[in-house]
Parts: sequence; structure tokens; C-alpha cells
Amino acid sequence: TWWAQLINNNKMVLGVNNSWSGSAAAGSGSSAGQSDARISTLDDNGMPDIVIIFLGTNDSGSQYINAEQYENALRTIVDKINALGETEIFITVMGHATNTAYMTNRDEYNAIIRKVAAEKGCALVPLDEYIVEDNCKIYLEDSLHYNAKGATLLAKIYEKTIKEHFGIPFEGEIEVEHQEKLPEGVLGKITATSNDSNGFWTGYTTNVYFAKSDSFTSPQFSYRCEITKNATNGKYYVTAIHASGDSVKYNSDYVLVISSSHEQFKLLSGSLENVVVGSIVEFDDSLSFPTEILFKVGDGASNVTPEPEPEPEPETPKVEGQLHVGAYNEGVWTKYNDTVIIYSDDAMDRNSTFANFYVIKLAKDGENYKITELKPVDVNIDFEESCDYYVLIYRDLADKTYFENAQIGGIVVINGDPTSGSCNLEFK
Repeated sequence: TWWAQLINNNKMVLGVNNSWSGSAAAGSGSSAGQSDARISTLDDNGMPDIVIIFLGTNDSGSQYINAEQYENALRTIVDKINALGETEIFITVMGHATNTAYMTNRDEYNAIIRKVAAEKGCALVPLDEYIVEDNCKIYLEDSLHYNAKGATLLAKIYEKTIKEHFGIPFEGEIEVEHQEKLPEGVLGKITATSNDSNGFWTGYTTNVYFAKSDSFTSPQFSYRCEITKNATNGKYYVTAIHASGDSVKYNSDYVLVISSSHEQFKLLSGSLENVVVGSIVEFDDSLSFPTEILFKVGDGASNVTPEPEPEPEPETPKVEGQLHVGAYNEGVWTKYNDTVIIYSDDAMDRNSTFANFYVIKLAKDGENYKITELKPVDVNIDFEESCDYYVLIYRDLADKTYFENAQIGGIVVINGDPTSGSCNLEFK
């Protein structure tokens, strides 16, 4: 963790770690950053010299907390800490991410952080100057949370900020990586580091494999991209793309394989997110490794390579048809990655936060059901008001578009019997 690295690298002593997964600054519960339950423990081992506040991520991504509530909560937190005793407070300015709910309000919340810090005399930790749009994927494990490389970078940023605040020379160097901007017409680029398929099971955590497809018959839990040469025009092109977990039999000349256990799997597979079946592939046929593989716009299956078409303006996804539900009162730990899940109110585990799920609460309304609450990912669910059904959509399912377009008060028709483990939801 970044705080362990910060402490160990600078011979600090931890007083109290009062972080709380999934919590917000605002709120009335004991998990809220402004609660006495959390703040009152900060001096349990003596009044600290330094208190670091990193709060606002879940506030900015929540539909239940607005900017005014966050600002009031942040002021309350600073005032309560100062009331405990003399200390130096460092407030963290939030970095860039790819989580839509969080990014929608991030700039507004960062402005609040800077405003409150200036008024209260607090120091600022400017993550937004380091974690930016063109490098955040390098430092994030998913759409929001920092990976190991991100934790190391954060530790250095905190160290630099704290030392400069106290007039202590910072002798280290912060080197921030940035993703290379792809040339026009290039959809993705990746460097394959090995074609030794026999050594896959010993090097899969660090290597990207590119070899004859008949060499790979086992690595099911991998990203696999099949590539074939068009005998007519001599171009290589993508013939199939397989997600981790799909069991397939290859029918191609080559296959690019990235194990889902690779230490940078999300970053590497994310660099190919725009690659589609038919994309043209360019690489050195001699296959001396490491070798660079380029994926370009075009239909390599065709005998003629078409001119790249201009990208259309992105459209807001529309809810059409029906959302299929494939599990009833079970599947949170086994089926979450494959289907939408529905739970009855009495079967819902109220000890869980369901942080990785979009949740739609449905209450009976005449012959159909009404949406009474919408919980985005990384926000705790409110169990205070019961309902008839909870619809759970895992964060990586494409069906999350239903959540993004749903509205509180909207009508949902359940077609079929939910208790059968298979039904359809129609959004009205």
C-alpha cells in the first residue's frame, strides 16, 4: 500500500490507519469520514504530527451526496481533527480515472478541496498533477483503484509533498509514465516478448506470447487474439478475439496470448480494446523477440483495404429490448461475471456492501415494479428501506447500460418467474 511504503521509506511511525473501504466523507453512519466514530480514534496512540485525508472518491461518484454536502463534511473533518490537538493536515486532491460516475464530478470536488484547504490552512497533495488522462490506466487496477505501480507512485508524491511542506529536501525523483499516443489509423500496439509456448506456465505473469496457434491449446484464462494471413492480398488480419475464460479451438495462423494472471494484464489488454475482427495486423515475419505488433483500421479479410472511415460522434447508449436475468438469490460469487442476478429482499446479504455491483431496487407498483433506488459501483447500498427485488449487475458486464439509463421512478416489467432463475426485465 502507498501508506506502508511512505512510512517505511521515511522511518515514520504509524499512529492510526483509520481508512475504511467504500466510505464517503459525508453521511450520518459510523463509516462516514466526518463521524466521531472515526475521527475520535486518531489520537489513540498520541496526537500525530501528520494527518493525511484522502476522501472524496466515493462522494463524487455517489448519486446521494452532492457537492455542498461534501464541502460541509470536509470542513467538519478538518475542524474535528484540529479540535483533537495540534497537527499538520494534508488533504489529497484526487487524480484522473476512467470511472464515469467519479469523473463527472471530480473537477468540482477537487475545487472544493483546494478551497477548504486554503481557508483552513491545510497542505495539498496534488495527485491530479501526476495521475492524468493519458497515464491513469498505467496506474489503475480497474477503472478507479490504484495498482502496485500506482501505490509506489503515490508514496513518492506524498513524500515529496510532506518534505517540501516542512522544508526538508526531497532527494528522490518522481518519474511519471505516459501512454504513447497511437498514430492515426492505429487501433492498438503491443510488444510480444516470447513465442516459447512450452514455457508458458513458467513465464505467463510477465510475458506476452505470440506464436503459431497450434502451440496454444491450454491457456483458457487469457486474452487471445487469432491472426490469419489473407492468401489473396497477403495481409494479416484478426479472425477471432477470445476473452479470458472462453474455451476455444484455434483456427488461425497465429495467436496472441496475454494471461489474465499477467502482472499488467488490464493495461495490456486495455491497449487492444479497439481492435476488432477484421483489423489489419502488421508484424515482422521473422519473429525475432521482442517484436512489435500493430493493429490497424481496415478489413484485412477483404482483398481491398478500405480507407479508414471517420469515427462517428459517440451516442448515448439507449435501453432497447429486455435485460435477461440468469440467477435468483444466488450467484454473487460464482455467476457475477456471466449474468445479471436478482435477489428477493429477504435473501439479500445485508452485511455486504456489494461495492462491485450496480444495484437497481424494485418495489411492487400495481401489476409491475417501480425503481426506488440506483446504486453505482463503489458505493454502499442503503438497506434502510426495503423493496421487493434487488437487481445486481457486475461492474464489467455490458448490461450496465441498463443501469446508466434507468431512472428512479421508472417502471420495470418482469417477464417470467424470477424464482426460476431465468426471467427478463423490460424497462419502461
